[in-house]
Amino acid sequence: MHLVENFYFSMAKEMSIYALWKKLHTFYEKKSSSSRHIFIRQLFNMKMKESELATSHINTFSQVLDELSSQCLNFEEEIKALALLSSLLASWKVFYMKFTNSSEKQTMDETIRMILSEDIQRRSMELSIDDSLEAHFSLETAKSAGRSQS
Repeated sequence: MHLVENFYFSMAKEMSIYALWKKLHTFYEKKSSSSRHIFIRQLFNMKMKESELATSHINTFSQVLDELSSQCLNFEEEIKALALLSSLLASWKVFYMKFTNSSEKQTMDETIRMILSEDIQRRSMELSIDDSLEAHFSLETAKSAGRSQS
């Protein structure tokens, strides 16, 4: 509450609307600059979590970009795309190299589309491997049970 009182009293001293406006502008500009710094750090230090879905990671990344955009800080499409690619897990390195070695500039939409496509392929491979392992263990269990009954 002390901070609110100090803010109120510092604003109440101003005699003209212009002076009050300047003081308010300065106060909120400092907050905005600090906020931008926080969001920029968050954007460029962001890393995808091990079990995180690509859609969830992209949504979080896009929210930070939207917040920066609302503060009039925009990046070129290629910078956004490269930042997103850099935030992927180390296990995505081959995908990253393949994607960044193309001679074309990457757009954010194209990057998102390729990441989601790759994520679907990876998840379907994981499911088919899990199904194969489950079938193998079920078969082995059935063979073992058949041997023990003999």
